[in-house]
Amino acid sequence: YESIAPLNWKYSNFHVTVNFNVDAEAHIEAFREAIESMVTSEVLWGWLRQYDGGEQLEFDEANKPLVDRVRLRAAFEHGGNQNHGLHAHIVVEVAHTTMVQINKSALVTHFANVVGLAPNIHCRFLKGNGEDKDFILFYITKEIPNYRP
Repeated sequence: YESIAPLNWKYSNFHVTVNFNVDAEAHIEAFREAIESMVTSEVLWGWLRQYDGGEQLEFDEANKPLVDRVRLRAAFEHGGNQNHGLHAHIVVEVAHTTMVQINKSALVTHFANVVGLAPNIHCRFLKGNGEDKDFILFYITKEIPNYRP
């Protein structure tokens, strides 16, 4: 998703892990489709929320231009240390001028509807000025041995 409003953008990054706790190999195409469709307009505004410091609010048409860009970088992993089955790591990058959060229950619903399995979703905000995000990107591409913070 990209808007065209010229503003001074802030950037927030999130690391989302999606795991179905089953051998989801048979569902890989639906899993991939669920990830790719996360940034389509009808899905994006379901899980990306404006945050007012106390609660998550839905973006309405007037507030959607406060989000300039949402980019996903995802990788599938099978047989990790904690999640032994097929799972995905997704780095969500949001350029915005308002506070944003991820509505985890909306992502659970989205993945359950598209894949047909109930997912376990872990989501965390990536703190720091790029270094934490860079580490996660190295992690999901398995380039950690070359990473030097």
